[in-house]
Amino acid sequence: MAQKRPRAALRNARPARSDTDTFERLLIEALGQIDQAIIVLDRDLRVAFANPQYRRMYNLPEAGFDLGCAYLEILTYICANGEFGQGPYEHHIAQRMQPILARAPLRAERWRPCGMHIQIVGKAIGSGGYVLTFTDVTERDRMSEAIEAEVVGRTAKLRQANAELQRLASLDPLLGLLNRRAFFSVLEDRLAHDRDRAWHHAILMLDLDRFKSVNDAYGHAAGDLVLVRTAAAIRSAIRRDDIFGRFGGEEFVLMLPDVSDTVALRMAERIRLAIARMAIEIAGTTIGITASIGVAGITEAAPDIAAAIVRADQGVYDAKNAGRDRVRLGARAQAGGTDVARCVVPSRDESDPAIS
Repeated sequence: MAQKRPRAALRNARPARSDTDTFERLLIEALGQIDQAIIVLDRDLRVAFANPQYRRMYNLPEAGFDLGCAYLEILTYICANGEFGQGPYEHHIAQRMQPILARAPLRAERWRPCGMHIQIVGKAIGSGGYVLTFTDVTERDRMSEAIEAEVVGRTAKLRQANAELQRLASLDPLLGLLNRRAFFSVLEDRLAHDRDRAWHHAILMLDLDRFKSVNDAYGHAAGDLVLVRTAAAIRSAIRRDDIFGRFGGEEFVLMLPDVSDTVALRMAERIRLAIARMAIEIAGTTIGITASIGVAGITEAAPDIAAAIVRADQGVYDAKNAGRDRVRLGARAQAGGTDVARCVVPSRDESDPAIS
């Protein structure tokens, strides 16, 4: 009966010469198929192996750098071809030979003149030699850059989408005006911006007269048309810096910065006239609409927004009680309200720059 060989003997057994030759041939073929360039140096730093990728990477001639040539000769040839850039050859070669001579681990990045980006890894081997691998990561860089650009682009689109959502959330969907919450937010920001100076602004509350009768007689689509036309008329009568929003239903609200009560009343009268002059075609019928407007001043000494809104709203009630289609100053500014027709000239007088 054949005697079994001990496990240790199996581990330490060397393959027969023919098997070794086959293994070496397969290894060389495999190293010739990988993407990386590889060069193996013996203890004298002469070439013991270099795969075809290494020759192609550095454009080495087919003859002249065979096995056994000094690695220093290869570096000198590569340097002479301008591979390492400007400067003395000795400096470039010494820099690259230093870790190899010291048998120290090497990790380096190189950008070749042709634009190729190479990662170089070097390590000493047990026989006293040294092995270097060169990996072309140029395509990976391009892919990373493309991915990064895609991420940046998508992030920008996401920010734009979020900004658009925030914008839409702050606007009245029918009229494109600031909604009530956004109006107060913008107004608070404006007052915070003005806190270090003296100022006098005005709040206007505007309510369309007998708007419910339009909805009842012609339907809500007609009511929406009236609101759209009214918003356009108000826009045409105010300044670029005036803050304009929809308070709710048929109510509108404005803040006129840096105006006196007198100028605010005059601007409110301009708005009232712009609305009253509208001719709106609905189902073959021409209708008109009017508005009652309340005005309240607000200053740095009394910057209470809510109180100013209440006073302007009271001015609306005073205007309606006085017959509608008119402008009234809020109660605290002048007890009982003041009919604009008795205290200011019509807005068609353009002599005051504050209303131009």
